[in-house]
Amino acid sequence: MLEPSLDSAVPFYKYTDSQFPSGQARKLDLMGRTQNVTTEFQLKVAYDGKEVDVLHETVFREIQVTEKALIKRKTDLKLLPEMGSRRLQWLEKLTSVKILSLKGAWARVQIKNKSGYVLTTDLEADLTDTSVYSNLAETVMRKSASHSSPATVRLFPRTRLSLVKIEGAFGLFQTQTQKGYVHLSDVIGRSDFADLGWHQKDRKWYEVRYRNGAQLSVRGKIDRLNLSDFTAFKSKKNRGVITQTQKDLQMGSRVEILEAIAHRWNESYIKGHGLVWWKTDLKEK
Repeated sequence: MLEPSLDSAVPFYKYTDSQFPSGQARKLDLMGRTQNVTTEFQLKVAYDGKEVDVLHETVFREIQVTEKALIKRKTDLKLLPEMGSRRLQWLEKLTSVKILSLKGAWARVQIKNKSGYVLTTDLEADLTDTSVYSNLAETVMRKSASHSSPATVRLFPRTRLSLVKIEGAFGLFQTQTQKGYVHLSDVIGRSDFADLGWHQKDRKWYEVRYRNGAQLSVRGKIDRLNLSDFTAFKSKKNRGVITQTQKDLQMGSRVEILEAIAHRWNESYIKGHGLVWWKTDLKEK
């Protein structure tokens, strides 16, 4: 079912990140000498009128600042974070799951008393899950809500943070092992991906323009509104933030995710070349 046909000449590479192929061989011969298989995930994104293919792990997405999520389409809960892993059960569309951890393109999720893996592209954030944040760069956690307060720990990039409360321009955050204050301009959360935000006091949805620290700028209001007064967020577009400078994209660039792409890299032994890699596309019907 994978292209090209078994008799076609397939380019092979010394490494999966090699810029140019080392030669060609029949797909049938390569398949007969396969030693190892791995899957590479990419995302097609739009930026400044251009479409660019980037590595999945270099795009920070809304699902990475989410704990409660919904299944977007019927999919299978897998035992391991691998495309060929055994199915534990089917998950129906709109099934509610809890995200336990993230690993590349995979999320380890819990449903009732069972846990397993699904692709993050099969998940969408729960509207009311607004307390999860993360940092794109190394960040200082402080003892109190002040820049002059001593640092208690340095957080590695993309540390998962749970917001306890907002104090001025700082948030009190909890990690698995630490608790302290981080300036809100140093973190990213659901509001940074949102098109709409539910304002609990006004009991209405506002169109979100941008976040500035502990406040949101919304369409129709001259003054910014307190972030703490918003209890739900909706995202119409699939947005992402680039975490690693590459191709035509700089770190921090905001992109729209158009499509998820998967390639299967196969490692085979070729006489005269040794172990080489060749690629097949994984496409759903």
